[in-house]
Amino acid sequence: AAVRLSDTPGNEYNGSRHARTPALLFEYERDGDRDVFIMEPDGRRTNLTRHPARDHLPAWSPDGERIVFSSRRDGNDEVYVMRADGSGLRNLTNHPSVDVMAKWSPDGTRIVFVSNRDGGFRLHVMTAEGTDVRPVER
Repeated sequence: AAVRLSDTPGNEYNGSRHARTPALLFEYERDGDRDVFIMEPDGRRTNLTRHPARDHLPAWSPDGERIVFSSRRDGNDEVYVMRADGSGLRNLTNHPSVDVMAKWSPDGTRIVFVSNRDGGFRLHVMTAEGTDVRPVER
């Protein structure tokens, strides 16, 4: 069953915790806008992205220091990374294709994501800095 994170109007999606922090990472949608939030155990919520475009599908890095997520702030879905406090925002993919659903490798050195840059949607992998992008071979 779904559990509400708060009693505020809007919808909450894709919540996750990291073993190294008590905060909950999630996306919050209200009035058609989605942003990436952190909620502390005391219920305090912090909007990390604060942008009118859709910011969604956040994921913790293995060390809990960074967050990868998808955003439409450049006109199409791109993969972005930021520090866990919302600072240091960077577009990692910067490509005209759709790049979404990013997740970290267990050691935090690579990021896997779904893209249609080669035609159909398939898995791609890149370094955590956004270089060496390539499709995942079968």
